[in-house]
Amino acid sequence: MSMTKLGHIPSPYGVPIAVYRDKGGGEDEFHHELDGCMTMAGIHGKHNRERCEKVLGEAMGRGGVPFQIFLDHGGQKVPHVAIPRPEQPAYTNMPKTHGIEEPLENWVTLALDHPSWDRRAAAFLPVLEHAMESTKSWQAPPEVAAAGLSMLLTAAIEHLAEAEIDCLEAAAFYAVSAHDDWRVAGIEWLKPVSATWFWDWQNARPTYRTFAAACRSFYGDLPEWVGGAHE
Repeated sequence: MSMTKLGHIPSPYGVPIAVYRDKGGGEDEFHHELDGCMTMAGIHGKHNRERCEKVLGEAMGRGGVPFQIFLDHGGQKVPHVAIPRPEQPAYTNMPKTHGIEEPLENWVTLALDHPSWDRRAAAFLPVLEHAMESTKSWQAPPEVAAAGLSMLLTAAIEHLAEAEIDCLEAAAFYAVSAHDDWRVAGIEWLKPVSATWFWDWQNARPTYRTFAAACRSFYGDLPEWVGGAHE
């Protein structure tokens, strides 16, 4: 089988996976290599992946690959956590005075301009970094900036009208939103991967970690592993 690499797609766990096409297959036939399949199955860590690869090789030799093999090596089915429609939307309740309207609409545009959460998260982070840094010039504590940014973020992602969380990046940002139910949903999605995929993701993104740590000062339901440093 001769495979051509087409590019990458986002996975549910914050890392991209490669997509291939079999040159002898149909136009609508796409494939992932074994490494990508293990990522899609949520298997984290070199040891787990090496053991899984060995068992998968043996199973393929017998003509089948039951999903239970992935589960037996630390995998899981992708979580889908419902997010309720907010009773009191942040967007409609925010005062459109004192220069708030322009950054608010900029955040909304930022959320809507990106079709997937991996790209949306990548767009949010530089804006968060700039805003958090700007408060240092007037010696404001980080939680002051974080409180306002959380409201702007919440008002922006309300416009997505999503019914559920199905990927790590979405969960990470819903977990630091201003709606209690949304934070609960984000934390629920992240908890099973809090010491694995989520640690990797947030440790590679210090801006998110700083922002989330500041949010813990006023959102008492955020666990320490949200915004915490992984030692």
